[in-house]
Amino acid sequence: MKKIFGSSPNYSKHKVFGCLCYPWIRPYTSHKLKPHYKPCIFFGYSLTQSAYLYYDPSTSKVFISRNVKFVESIYPFKSIFSQDTCPNSSTFTTWIPPPNPLSIVTPTLISPSTVWPYQHLHNEGLSVPTPASETSLLTTSNTHTQTPSLHLTDKLHPAIQPNHHMQTRAKSNIHKPLQKLDLHTTLSQHSDLEPTTSAQARKDPKWHQAMSDEFNALIRNGTWQLIPASSNQNVVGCKWIFRTKRHSNGSIDKYKACLVAKGFHQRPDVDYYDTFSPVIKPTIIRLVLNITISSEWTLRQFDVNNAFLQGTLTEQVYMYQPPGFIDKDFPSHVCKLQKAIYGLKEAPRAWFHELKTFLLQSGFQNSHADTSLFVLHLGKHLVYLLVYVDDLIIIGDDVHLVNRFINLLAHRFSLKDLGQLSYFFGIEILPTK
Repeated sequence: MKKIFGSSPNYSKHKVFGCLCYPWIRPYTSHKLKPHYKPCIFFGYSLTQSAYLYYDPSTSKVFISRNVKFVESIYPFKSIFSQDTCPNSSTFTTWIPPPNPLSIVTPTLISPSTVWPYQHLHNEGLSVPTPASETSLLTTSNTHTQTPSLHLTDKLHPAIQPNHHMQTRAKSNIHKPLQKLDLHTTLSQHSDLEPTTSAQARKDPKWHQAMSDEFNALIRNGTWQLIPASSNQNVVGCKWIFRTKRHSNGSIDKYKACLVAKGFHQRPDVDYYDTFSPVIKPTIIRLVLNITISSEWTLRQFDVNNAFLQGTLTEQVYMYQPPGFIDKDFPSHVCKLQKAIYGLKEAPRAWFHELKTFLLQSGFQNSHADTSLFVLHLGKHLVYLLVYVDDLIIIGDDVHLVNRFINLLAHRFSLKDLGQLSYFFGIEILPTK
């Protein structure tokens, strides 16, 4: 070989056939939390790629892996063929099981005197779990032998068995399904399915009305203006999203249609720059709520309707006309967005800037501890405003001052009064007196 090719052959990848190996099995597992390595048996080399073949006794299948750790001093099948007496015709069926046309024929039983040599793995630099007690040997009896035996798969995958003899559901392979995962399926069985396309939604009167209401709200808000299309415009697409809003008891509240821009069509430094938007920190929420409850202040919660549509864009963003609402007089025109719309990368930031500008003009001060906390000092009275995207919490020590500010805020933005705050950001609020 050296005389033909001019170099010595590489034997570094040659391993002893039948030795213990630990292949990387992540590509063959269905969940990321399952083990990434497992004890198997080296079975040869792949004929199509630079990889190893290994045999998994638990599935009786042969797999391929490039990343394999070999323990060439341990041979799982060695004890089978090193017995003192050779098998004869009367014990042949004990040594070799009947052939399986769908899997590789392998011995299934080994002698109980064979101890799986985990203690030698530490010398090879491997870290493996401590094997289970040998008291879990299974006794099998037939007409030829009364020798206790242990399944090879149990040896390759040792598991600590409980010492008690109680029959549990886990031993019987009985698993209780998670009922909470069936909530969405249960609700869907008693209601109409949500449409996936605008053409499908227009055939249903209730969804068509929801689309019309959303489109009219966009027009009244002055979200865009139609201009002729040109080749130097980066035009983003849009689509309709349909959701069925429900009450806490599962009953239908309303049918919501939302026009969403395809923000992944936007290009950085062309039609968007900064995209981040601050939200209130959980620590600030707990601190302010503790002060409110202990002092028995007024606590109100509001939701801003179409919050992202309130933000004014400073970049030039162009969007195709909404599906199903294309202007018949100007079908080739595009929408030049003047207000933010859901799906745009800068929409959250534009909305927060709009709200912040209004609050600062109303006398609020931005907290240095959290940019989403606004404080109003009016004489001896205090009003706190906490912002979490489009959810607002208004807290104050004077009921009349809080109501006056709420009316001022509702005159500028469209608000939905959620009443007394009872649950917010995973925190349950006790009712004030």
